[in-house]
Amino acid sequence: MRKLALLFLSLNYQLYAYRIVSPVPFSVHRTEYIKFQITAEEGDPLPESVRFIVIGKKIGEIWDTLFFTAGNSYSYVFNCKTMVDNKFFLSASIKRGVDSVVIGREYNPKGIPFILDRNEKYSDKLHVSFFRNKKGEGETVFFCNNNRVSFNSSWDRDSLYLTVKVQDENINVVSDVGFLDGQYLRLWEMDGIEVSFDVLNDKKEFHNLDDKELLVAVDGRHIGYLWNDSVGIVMKWGKGSRVRVDVKGSVNINTDKDTGYVVWLSIPWSELGIQPAAELKLGFDIQNYDRDLSEDYAFRSSWSGVLRENNDNTSEWGTLLLRKKNIPAGVYGLLSFLVAISVFCLVIKKKRKTGIAADVSVPIRDIPVKEDEALRIREIKQYIAEHYDNPDLNREMIARYIRVAPSYLSTLFKKETGQGLNDYINHYRIQKAMELLKSSRYSISEIAFQVGFNTVKNFTRIFKEHFGCTPSEYREKEKPGI
Repeated sequence: MRKLALLFLSLNYQLYAYRIVSPVPFSVHRTEYIKFQITAEEGDPLPESVRFIVIGKKIGEIWDTLFFTAGNSYSYVFNCKTMVDNKFFLSASIKRGVDSVVIGREYNPKGIPFILDRNEKYSDKLHVSFFRNKKGEGETVFFCNNNRVSFNSSWDRDSLYLTVKVQDENINVVSDVGFLDGQYLRLWEMDGIEVSFDVLNDKKEFHNLDDKELLVAVDGRHIGYLWNDSVGIVMKWGKGSRVRVDVKGSVNINTDKDTGYVVWLSIPWSELGIQPAAELKLGFDIQNYDRDLSEDYAFRSSWSGVLRENNDNTSEWGTLLLRKKNIPAGVYGLLSFLVAISVFCLVIKKKRKTGIAADVSVPIRDIPVKEDEALRIREIKQYIAEHYDNPDLNREMIARYIRVAPSYLSTLFKKETGQGLNDYINHYRIQKAMELLKSSRYSISEIAFQVGFNTVKNFTRIFKEHFGCTPSEYREKEKPGI
């Protein structure tokens, strides 16, 4: 009888017109705060409680579920300051007595889709593909973790051709069934590349059927897929594409040092649904997946510089331009500049977040490895100088800023500076504390918190490790009477 009563209550509950009115399905939000709100038709009984359920990605692409209890107005203001830009899903659990119902899942089983995108500037990255380019002109480079990735392309009336070279010291792959056989290729657990196309170049935040992605594992397996976010359609594509991978090293043996691998792609225009023509532009991006045994997942970074949590957002991708013939470098540079300016004017609605270092596409031969590592060390030190007062500053935050794996960050910093990352951060904080001890009348506890320590006890311990005396003793010695 109790089950029948609950069933009756549940069926009766569905008659009430409770619905989520904010955020609007498939909306894009640019601010730090998003209002969640439910409403009901006049005459419907008021809920006893409303709990909002938010599903989104943490840093590192881990899905997380958050719960928020609504106030008396059956609303809640979601603070996004600590969240990364990506796609979220919202549902709400409404309770009256012993009965409850979840609303908001008519669009997706996870909830109402909405996107947080505070990055209001489209990418000005431009890759030029030359017609029948046999000389490999236009080769560009970006970095993923400790990998160097270079690529160039060419095209003719039949296909688009891409050559992607990856310098990778440790090559890893997992054996599973590919998407074309009914399952996803788990590229996030191995080495490989992903090539993305926004065929209409419409820079939409949500995927449409013109947005296509081709994944290639280091062992040559590949899948192509496309989907429509608004209707939930997922489709396969790319069966006519030709893929070849040349591995230079051993696979799944990390006791040696590998050279890397080269991926050759031939993608028929018929697969992309395009009639090629000179000066045609497509939305475009290339990602590299780098799996090191020290990590549980493959670190990935893209040519466009988009955060990996937000890589499905086509408005963040760069542009592929088809060019009929090569032109002098100076003219090409001018045209690239003009394209960048036109993109900037076109997309004034978007703004690039501060704190994310942009990749610079230049010929691979012009960037020595040592120079790149020195640049990263400078970026790390600059980031610490700007954020040392944040008590939550850690290896993961810095690694995300310069787009490398945390383990590689520690190794790189130690190798280049001879000092551990945490030791450097603590030393920097202590140096700042010394300045305040000598020049200010702040208390010891105030100084500790101003330079990023959580507790006075921890501050005093580390200070004494560095100078053999407590902060109070140091102040008395440097400035007696304060």
